[in-house]
Order: sequence, then structure tokens, then C-alpha cells
Amino acid sequence: MLHRRSVLAGIVAALAVAVVPAAAGHAATRTCSTFSGAGGDVLRVYALRGVSCAKAVTAAKTFATGDAPAPWHCLTGTGQTYRGKAIAMACGYGSRGPVRQRKHAFVAVQEHTSG
Repeated sequence: MLHRRSVLAGIVAALAVAVVPAAAGHAATRTCSTFSGAGGDVLRVYALRGVSCAKAVTAAKTFATGDAPAPWHCLTGTGQTYRGKAIAMACGYGSRGPVRQRKHAFVAVQEHTSG
């Protein structure tokens, strides 16, 4: 009887692990296209959450040439990295706090520099 309970507990624990979804933050990240930023640097856009690649790239290009389009809040020069590359800009909207943690967010990293 004790053996049956431990086997049943093991099966229940295995099913619970299988049903729990993966961490939403990283699973939702999409690698988008690249574009040439200021000075000829090539930037790669990553849609972190709540935004399509098309909208993220459009907003990144707009911010690279001027101001962030509404409703985006964007930052540059954060000194942070994403996937081992320097973040050129981080943008988000939809909640308070750091832009990378907001409900809708994307980053653009330096894929490679012109020099």
C-alpha cells in the first residue's frame, strides 16, 4: 500500500511539471529583423512581449531617427546587454517600471558596428 502511494505521488508530480508552462518572459521572445542605425551600426530587434516584430522594428526605426512614437517609452545607453550584445535601445509601454519589464516591450542590440 505504501509503495502504491509513492508511485501515485510520483505520477502526480510528473504530470504537474508537464502541465506547467515554460517561463513566459523568455518563451515569448522573437528574433526580428535587422536595420542600419545611426553611424552605420547594424541593430537587431528582439520583440520581448506583447508586440509583433513588424511593430517593434517600425518603432525602433522611428526612435533611431528621432523621438519614440506614442505610446512607446524608449531608452538608450543603458549599459546593459541582451544575449551577450550591447543594448542600443530598450522600449516599452503598458505598465510602470523598467521599460524591458513592461507589458509590451522590445530591445534592439548592436549586431555589429560599422568600424
